[in-house]
Amino acid sequence: MSKAADQPAIWPANGVLLGILLTSRRSLWPAYLAGGFVANIVAAGLVGLPVDFIVSLPSSNLMELGLTLALLGWFVGENYDLSQPGILARFSMIAVVLAPLASSLASSALLFFLFGHGVTAGFVLGLYLAHALGIITITPIVLALHSPHGVRFAKQPRLLLSASVTVLFLVTTILAFEQSRYHLLFLVYPPLVFMVCLFGLPGGAAALFCTTVIAVGFTLHGTSQAILDASASEGTNILMVQFFVSVAAMLVLPLSAILAERDRAALQLARSREQMAELARTDPLTGLANRRQLDEALERECRRANRNCAPLSLVLLDVDHFKSFNDQYGHRAGDDCLCVVSEVVKSFGRRPGDVAARYGGEELAVLLVSTTENAAWLQAEELRQAVQDLRLPHAGNETYGFVTVSVGVVTAHPQLHPITPKMLIERADEMLYESKRQGRNRVMASL
Repeated sequence: MSKAADQPAIWPANGVLLGILLTSRRSLWPAYLAGGFVANIVAAGLVGLPVDFIVSLPSSNLMELGLTLALLGWFVGENYDLSQPGILARFSMIAVVLAPLASSLASSALLFFLFGHGVTAGFVLGLYLAHALGIITITPIVLALHSPHGVRFAKQPRLLLSASVTVLFLVTTILAFEQSRYHLLFLVYPPLVFMVCLFGLPGGAAALFCTTVIAVGFTLHGTSQAILDASASEGTNILMVQFFVSVAAMLVLPLSAILAERDRAALQLARSREQMAELARTDPLTGLANRRQLDEALERECRRANRNCAPLSLVLLDVDHFKSFNDQYGHRAGDDCLCVVSEVVKSFGRRPGDVAARYGGEELAVLLVSTTENAAWLQAEELRQAVQDLRLPHAGNETYGFVTVSVGVVTAHPQLHPITPKMLIERADEMLYESKRQGRNRVMASL
């Protein structure tokens, strides 16, 4: 509190209460506002403000919070993530510029007309800055602590770096304000920016608050003449400290939002790349792995099977009389039929390393790792039976009258000879051809 200026250098109560309100249910707002009004009266009395201030400040504070909540609800909604540049800009304009300015003007008018208090432009400016700084230095911390992302300080791999940077920042800031011989305020900005770059908005908000406390504390106790000369009045020094903190806030918060936006853009780009890579490996019609992914899996699993001396099986199946199906029902219906059959295929080969894929056209494949002949044949038979049980009408399949599949299965053992993708595909294709030759809707396996 500046006794010479008879007004606060920073008024944090509104910043704390605004943060609590924005992170609470709207149904609790009236109770919090009433409690804040009473607390403001008590706080104003405890810090030794004159009676006229004790009457005027709580009323203007209540108006400030009400106006802030109303305008934020209108222009921002319920998203108070200050790491988003657009939201930070609207929040700053409403909660840091418009509402505190209106509150300061209203409080000054009340003091002038009701109590005959001498009001100057410097008084109004100092009162406005005290309220604005209370919000800009406190509310972001409350919102950051309530954020699911939390604060990054406690991450174990960064603990030493976090502690080192924090100590550097605190020591530099204290030295800059503690002594009066040298003007060293410029030294505060590099570690302040480092705090933002390292810890994001939570760290930047915390650093800004610490800067404010240190600057105001040393100035009020008369131990710092770093802002002006010793001949400057306390009120002028307080005003210049407020300007200094305001500039620091204009550096910290926009930089935090820009860095957070960059991080979000990088994350979105990484996700887009992952999606593009997945699309490049997925068949767009059936959602199964495409031929490229199957070929990669064959190469990988053949090497693993040869290295571990484990069996490797490949199931190759073909929708019977599919050309006839397309001719009779249309290509759109043919695509739908293939998708339905693919859903059945997806239910097989779900173990790590297994791959269900579209081999080409109406041919589908399932790669089964570490699977013996009998196990592979049983899975293939279950798959064939599952497709048959769908009873999809197919007039072109004269034998059955519904959709069926022919299946070829091959199991290779590296103990006999090295397994290669070409060998698996050729032998599975031979079994598939044999299944068709013997009447379709059956499983033929190379045992």
